[in-house]
Amino acid sequence: MGINIPKKPRENRRVAFEAELQEEEVEAYSSGTKDQEELASLLGDPTEPVQVFNVAYRKAQSNGQSGKDSKTYMFKRNEVKTKLKRKPPGPCRACGNPDHWNRECPDWELFLARTRKTEANFVGDSDYNTAWEILLSEEAAQDFELATPGAQNSGSVRCKSNTKTTMEVCKEEGEESIDQRTTEELIEKNEEYWTEDDREREAFFQSMKERPPKKPPPEPEVPTSAPSSPNSERTNNQQFPEYEAYLNEDFRDYYPSDEKCEAFGAETPGPPSKSSPIVLQPLRKRPPGMSALGLSVLSMRGSVATEDGPLIDQRLDSCANVSLMSYEFWKSLKVRPNLQKGRKLELYQLTSKERSIEGYCNLDLFTETEDGEVLQTNVEVYLVSGMTVPLLLGMDYHLNYKLTVSHDLEEGSRIRFADSEHLVRAREKMAHRRGKNARRRQREQARRGMHIARAVKDTVIKAHSCANVEVEGPFRLEEAYIVEKGLLEVRKQSYLAVPNALIDSHSPRIPVSNTSDTPRMIRRGEAIAWVSVAEDEVDVPENEAQRAEMEAYATTMKAL
Repeated sequence: MGINIPKKPRENRRVAFEAELQEEEVEAYSSGTKDQEELASLLGDPTEPVQVFNVAYRKAQSNGQSGKDSKTYMFKRNEVKTKLKRKPPGPCRACGNPDHWNRECPDWELFLARTRKTEANFVGDSDYNTAWEILLSEEAAQDFELATPGAQNSGSVRCKSNTKTTMEVCKEEGEESIDQRTTEELIEKNEEYWTEDDREREAFFQSMKERPPKKPPPEPEVPTSAPSSPNSERTNNQQFPEYEAYLNEDFRDYYPSDEKCEAFGAETPGPPSKSSPIVLQPLRKRPPGMSALGLSVLSMRGSVATEDGPLIDQRLDSCANVSLMSYEFWKSLKVRPNLQKGRKLELYQLTSKERSIEGYCNLDLFTETEDGEVLQTNVEVYLVSGMTVPLLLGMDYHLNYKLTVSHDLEEGSRIRFADSEHLVRAREKMAHRRGKNARRRQREQARRGMHIARAVKDTVIKAHSCANVEVEGPFRLEEAYIVEKGLLEVRKQSYLAVPNALIDSHSPRIPVSNTSDTPRMIRRGEAIAWVSVAEDEVDVPENEAQRAEMEAYATTMKAL
């Protein structure tokens, strides 16, 4: 019960008290100087803990800050619950939570430091502190009583009587005299204020009371020859027999058995064996020593500076962290971007020390996508003199536009800009060189009169054997032809060998060797080898001495 009265000067303040005595409520009186006399007559001696706590609790409750706005507190509200049996008479001064005391607040010490005050300097907090100290001492006294051996024999966490003198304790221990003034006041703890720990202790003690103690197991006999220590006769079972009985019953699972101890002594297994690596097979297979044959760097075809600027191969170099452009190529541009002086850089593993950096510029790049659209990007390039290529786009350009490269053995490589749908087909830098070399070989073959010899019919060549394959071609009569050696790929990593040979136009047959373990078939019309007129390919003696030398060499080779 409580009455909220507007605050007045302290000497004339009206307060309401609520005292709990033998679980009976005492009505509070507020009439000036008569309050103390009436309270003294009702409550008896105010120095007793119960009455002092109730008076201090009610005063602190009447002086609380229950109407204060939560926004005016110094700290944010902490959701901490009190561990004592009574809630505080008012909200916490630091955070405003009514469920814990001031000293239980995590921000209380910081609150004191900021306000430059102590707990005793707050006006009206003396009653609050008195209630806190009494409640805390009662909690400590109750925990101490529960920890003593006599408390374990009681049937409940709560004491059966409100007072218990030390005389009664001494009589139990066999002592005769005791001073009646050494009386301890124990406060009964109502069940409604029990905590979870109280309920667990209550259930534990009830179970201990109902269960008869078990006798401890007999001790193993110690050989007489073994030396005994002075404390060997005082075993744990003799000192605490009642605890040993319950220990064997309730806590036997916490200690390892003999089988477990033997298992601990066994050999410890070593670390797990490393798993074998997963072997991946390459999708592209090439002959030994020819893995990089026919490949080139990744590049895009596009113009620079302007959309109508010169078309070049914009090489994408992920091994360089900076984009570079040839200084000579920059000078050849009709529309040159402005040259600027940047930070002093030294290029390692790209150019020699004699190469100098002339500066940098911002260059616009124009690239056509597969859909026919033109993409415009910008890159910061450093100008280097003596470069063999016009432009190198380094990792800075890759990251600025988040380039993604996808490779396909059939459709080729594609470059995607960021997460868009713009795809640019990568240009093989060596494609034009391969075409140029192929055209050069065709001109040379035409000049030398070389022709392709093709199989006349299907021919099966057994494993590890050689067969003469009949061929056809633009053979002229009365002429001999020479066959150029080569390899015919039948399947993956399976080849047929064609040696250098001299054939007659009347019966053109070319020897073909099968070096694999399985028979191979040459289909009709399949190209076998390049052939050319022998007169244009073989050496012709210029005089008799050279002829004799060549005949001697031929005789020697024939003998071998």
